[in-house]
Amino acid sequence: MIKTSLAQISAGLQDLCLPQNHVYIVHSSMLKFGLVEGGLPGVIGCLKEVLGPQATILMPAFTFSYGRTRAWDYHESKSEAG
Repeated sequence: MIKTSLAQISAGLQDLCLPQNHVYIVHSSMLKFGLVEGGLPGVIGCLKEVLGPQATILMPAFTFSYGRTRAWDYHESKSEAG
């Protein structure tokens, strides 16, 4: 299994030379990174550190079943994408 460190994620983000404190949309599968050191909290920490403390980070969290059933409840429906 692939293992990814937070240092690798941070370095990859820094290589993009993105300006700090802007609005960013992150649309990625954690599965592509394999076993990530620190899990999702670690990745979010890297994003905050590299993109800046005032950055707005948008991450989609939706359900694919909505298109099939049209049944969605704010309190009950679980995200299937984030």
